[in-house]
Amino acid sequence: MELKDCLPYLLYQFKSEQEIFDSITEISRKFTSERESITDYLHDNRLVSAYTLYFVLTNIPKFSGVLKWLPAGFIEELKNSVFIDMGAGPGTFSLAFRQWAGPKKVYQIETSQKMKEQARLLWNGFYGPEDLLQDFPQDDQGPRVMFFGHSANEMGSKITLDYIKKVNPDHIIFLEPGTKAFFKEMLGIRKTLIERGWNQVYPCSTHDHCPMENTENWCHQYLHHVHTPELERVGQKVGINRRFMAMTFQVFSKGMFKTSNAKIIQVKGETKFSFEWVICDQNRLYDVEVMKRNLDKSQQKYLASLCAGEVIEYQIDKELPTGKRRIILSTQK
Repeated sequence: MELKDCLPYLLYQFKSEQEIFDSITEISRKFTSERESITDYLHDNRLVSAYTLYFVLTNIPKFSGVLKWLPAGFIEELKNSVFIDMGAGPGTFSLAFRQWAGPKKVYQIETSQKMKEQARLLWNGFYGPEDLLQDFPQDDQGPRVMFFGHSANEMGSKITLDYIKKVNPDHIIFLEPGTKAFFKEMLGIRKTLIERGWNQVYPCSTHDHCPMENTENWCHQYLHHVHTPELERVGQKVGINRRFMAMTFQVFSKGMFKTSNAKIIQVKGETKFSFEWVICDQNRLYDVEVMKRNLDKSQQKYLASLCAGEVIEYQIDKELPTGKRRIILSTQK
């Protein structure tokens, strides 16, 4: 999906390429240095359209990008689920789900009238009016996934949990900003969901307390994605790097899905002899190193590409006097 594909389906028709660049720069400032007036753009057709052109298109790859970390059984059920997009905005993750899963019923929940109008324009333009309902589901059969994409952080934990209780889905996915502030909010949401009987699918492999609770660190993930040449060019023009995207990705289910115990929490760096990470294994943190010896160039290139969030399987090669673990990965590409 490219900018040129979306241009006919915007609330506002830009008069020039420069107006697009200026509008994207303006909306970006509201997300960073002008956050006190961040909601102003929701009443402006031009800024809603600018947001749609750039941030929607660069956020869409996050959806398929994080699926590699989830168990195959969960992925199969997700593909056959009714999708409930909470705080849908212009339909970023509804579109991402539709691209990935094919024709499925999608529900969008959004309070901004202009965002709802923009979402409808995009959906009808790409797929036609069928399958999209901008309301809560009633009596749909089959599994239902409740998706919070950059919306639980705006709603706050109480409203988020109230919505979950009201809808009572089969699965819940959070794909939220990778900030320390939201992680603290997420810890409270996680605690309540576990108390209500939910099972965590990712990133935690147990229901134990998070080892980063009450510390200065926080659990978040990264995706590295090179966008289309057109989007990369826009990013260069407006001075925004969307290749490395931080996020808080957490998944819960009423069902039980086996997931790997270990995830990379922090990439500490690469030395001449090893790759250095912090991993979380069954809700405990370990400093680890993977030695480069016996790894060919393709394997080293693959390990150098790994970001926080990656699921790994490993064996302990040696417990070092410093407390660090030297590990051997079970599978190396």
